[in-house]
Amino acid sequence: QNAPRRCRRRRRRLVTEQGTMSAACVDGGAGFGFNDAAATCAGGAFPPTMTTTTTTTPWFSLPETAATAVVVAASLAILQVLVAPHVKRYLELPSVRVGPMEVMRRYFAFSSLELHHECAAKLTGSSNCWTIFLAHDPRVIATVDPRVVRHALITNFANYDKGPQWRANFFDLLGNGIFNADGDSWRKQRKIASHEFSNRSVREFAGEVFRRHGDRLVEAIRRTSKKKNLGEEPVDAQQLFAAYTFASIGEIGFGVDFDQSPENAAAALAFDAATRLSGARFVDPLWRLKRLVGIGSEGELRRAVLRVRSFADDVVQRRTATTSEASFKDRPDVLSLFYSRGVTDPTELRDVVVNFVLAGRDTTACLLAWSVVELARHPHCLEVLRTAASHDAPYVKAFLTEVLRLHPSVPLDFKTANADDVLPGGTQIKRGERLMFVTWSMGRQESIWGPDPERFDPTRHLVDRHDLGGDEPTAVNGGCRAKAFRAPKPDAWPVFHAGPRLCLGKDVAYLSAGLLLTRLVAAFDIQVLKPPESIAYDNGLTLWCRGGVPVKFVPRM
Repeated sequence: QNAPRRCRRRRRRLVTEQGTMSAACVDGGAGFGFNDAAATCAGGAFPPTMTTTTTTTPWFSLPETAATAVVVAASLAILQVLVAPHVKRYLELPSVRVGPMEVMRRYFAFSSLELHHECAAKLTGSSNCWTIFLAHDPRVIATVDPRVVRHALITNFANYDKGPQWRANFFDLLGNGIFNADGDSWRKQRKIASHEFSNRSVREFAGEVFRRHGDRLVEAIRRTSKKKNLGEEPVDAQQLFAAYTFASIGEIGFGVDFDQSPENAAAALAFDAATRLSGARFVDPLWRLKRLVGIGSEGELRRAVLRVRSFADDVVQRRTATTSEASFKDRPDVLSLFYSRGVTDPTELRDVVVNFVLAGRDTTACLLAWSVVELARHPHCLEVLRTAASHDAPYVKAFLTEVLRLHPSVPLDFKTANADDVLPGGTQIKRGERLMFVTWSMGRQESIWGPDPERFDPTRHLVDRHDLGGDEPTAVNGGCRAKAFRAPKPDAWPVFHAGPRLCLGKDVAYLSAGLLLTRLVAAFDIQVLKPPESIAYDNGLTLWCRGGVPVKFVPRM
């Protein structure tokens, strides 16, 4: 008890350390020099000459060092396998790059097409591609080079499919239909559908349907104009055109009259929502999770798709219930053709309906809506259209082609590489990566269309009849009938795609739009009720006018 306080503290500390020593040191602390010191302190005196020997165990042992080395080596190997190829590939990619955050920001700001156009403008030298990184997608290599388009769509067609990303994003809406299929499924449907559009009697039937529905629309506008001047009340021309194409495709495609009932109107709105929300999946990294839970945009998409499927199932049921199997072969509509060729499964027939409604309704309605906008921007074109002899006059086709050049109904498209490839210009694309060609930007390239490519000029698609390979005329008035229409090359203008996937309904689209447009401009003055320069595009698979196109139809005296 009389020991110095310092000695008592040291004794307590040594006893504590002894109690916590490992089993290997249970001999009383041999090798550490603790026992002698503790005993001295217990005797009441701390010898001034005592020497305490303390030996410490290294902080590591050989087995632990070896394990750590193995872990570090394994981690480095994993990084080498997982990260190094991506770093190497990143350095190989085109130097103009766009990250996922910028893609999403511009998409929700309704300026994603301008983003791609800006990237195309940054290309220098031999570079003809840029890179897009998406958070949930393989790398996307984008281009506006006709050589690359020709390579992917025509020359090396077998190496480029829709791909798993496209099919997954649109499967809920399009299923395994022709516009979402690859391989044997696509070839089978393409072969059946090609018979429909190559048949002369079918084309004549389609022309008869378009004329009848076009005349019906014009007369409906005339009748309303006589009732308290209601014809001069604002209407959305875009929705009017969508109703026209919807009714026409119902008869041509499925032998069913899509009247203006509330059910059909609701189905049309569901188609609009489903295509827009399916396209939004390309920039939404959380869409699979939201789809699993059924919330947000995916909850809205699910409701829209259910409405679309219900509508398509009803069309199939009505069609098959009122037609015998033998008579399917004699009917000219698309659904009867598929049924007569052995496609009898209700789900497959439903996919046929959905895919052909999307192709026949949306694309032509977009073309007509933008035609009205361009007529408001360029009134001189209106007078030339009115002097045209018919819907298939060269100037009418040239006008519609110029509208599609600047406002393609499908503004961009994707292909997925099935194997490694080298694109014209030297850019390498790896298996599983996607190639995107931006048709909207291609229509604005000086390298393709010459100086001032954003100038709206239908005469760029007209040539002298006796010299289809000659220079383009600089002006045309009423004498446009002396000119011939010259379609742009599909690789420079892939509005209707190119190669084996060239749109089967190309001629039908010109027929449908030309018939209605010439009837409307002959019968009415069409007044667009907001500045035409302010009308912009909406997001989605097809290039709708955002907010519609409000117009007044004023009967001509």
